[in-house]
Amino acid sequence: MQTADVLIQRASWLGFDALTEKLRARVAPRDLDAPDDHGEEIRSDVAEALGTEDRQEREAAALDLLRRYPYSSALIEALLDRGWLDDRPLEAALFAWDALNHIFFPVDQPGIVARLASTARPAGDLLPGETSLFVPLRGDALADAIDRFFSASDESDGGTLARAKRSGLRGDELDAAELAELAEAAQQQGDAEATFVLEGVGGFADEESRFEAIVALLESARELVSRGFPTLASFKLAVVEAIEDDDEARRMMGELLLDQGRIDDAASLFDESELDEEIDDCVQFHVGFGARVAIERGDFERANQLLVPYFNGAQTMHEAVEMARTYPELAVAAAELIVRTQQPNPLARTIDVVCRQDELNRAAHRLRAIALLGQAVKGGATIGEALSTLVRLTDVFPGYRPLWSSIATIAQQGRVPGDDYMALIGRQLERQPQSSFVWYMLGLGLEGEAQAAFAEDYDRLLQAQVAQCRRSPHLVAIDGEAGDG
Repeated sequence: MQTADVLIQRASWLGFDALTEKLRARVAPRDLDAPDDHGEEIRSDVAEALGTEDRQEREAAALDLLRRYPYSSALIEALLDRGWLDDRPLEAALFAWDALNHIFFPVDQPGIVARLASTARPAGDLLPGETSLFVPLRGDALADAIDRFFSASDESDGGTLARAKRSGLRGDELDAAELAELAEAAQQQGDAEATFVLEGVGGFADEESRFEAIVALLESARELVSRGFPTLASFKLAVVEAIEDDDEARRMMGELLLDQGRIDDAASLFDESELDEEIDDCVQFHVGFGARVAIERGDFERANQLLVPYFNGAQTMHEAVEMARTYPELAVAAAELIVRTQQPNPLARTIDVVCRQDELNRAAHRLRAIALLGQAVKGGATIGEALSTLVRLTDVFPGYRPLWSSIATIAQQGRVPGDDYMALIGRQLERQPQSSFVWYMLGLGLEGEAQAAFAEDYDRLLQAQVAQCRRSPHLVAIDGEAGDG
């Protein structure tokens, strides 16, 4: 932080009472106004962004705002006030759940927490358990839960689109206008509820329209994952999986599960027998993903066994680059393996290619940042200077747990002087002042009684927020392995 009193100001603003008391005992802080949450600016941006009637433009604008203002309670409230998810009540419930698990809310605004909890609560069995941010139901269980949710909802809630969804799930015959509105929402907004209803009533006009809806769902899920809303993203992916045997949906679900340390669940999505088949467009991500699962299990020999045929197939850098372009999952797995084992291979050096090709490939961007960190340190930069590259990446992927895990590992190894580390995290706290991830990182830099007080506050605040949903919050410690490339 720039000054101790600014930290005290922010801690008090968000209800870190025990931490505030410990810090006040050390310094005599100035009287500072509450931090500016940019509420007026955000409300103006939301009004402008959602002012259009075009569904696709509205959706793109809302997702862009989530990128510009990561984990901002003012933005969450403004989006709900402007009706962004009014006709998507189940998506709204999971969106609220993610917000409650990732954001600390100002103590003088208790109404937003109550509102979000009330929005999330009806999702019932679709809300994750204690150590997950992933919709726990699939297949028939998922379908039954969706039916129960809409059966219990008020008939007057939402507009014509929400009413069409309820009618379709009841088995009522839908007219042409209702089917057209459902199709528009599915194809232009990635509306998982509309897609599920249309599939159930056989309402897609043709296979092309159905395909467009599935693609829209996958794209929406990718955007939501990068913005830090994994539970809502997992619901969209579960709907795709329920209606289509889709490899991309499975891969994305597997990525989310790996993010959360659920290795066995991630592995269960894939058939081990496919890993040893001859590589092609359908098999490459099975091999790459299988290698990454093996790496997370610490089975580097198995990972190397899966990847060696492709290392050997890239004898020159040109060949390695072409393979990375064609099979990015292999390049990601190779880079992860070299970070963990320091074993050189040509594919690992092509991670830049994957990053340029896919700006939302969070695993590739994290690994590239770790590699750059190692190169910077070897070139004479301090570990603190190099670490800033990794920290800045959290602006792009604010909820990506392995990225925060890598930062936490470096901090816990004591490789950064305490003052340098706190200055770095302090700058990030200015950009994401309500992020539970940033506050967790800040807690790692505290010492003694201040750190104990912080830990008490951190758990208490998240527990209090999510308790209103009658579920336990996502309180998994952010820890993990990281190398410096």
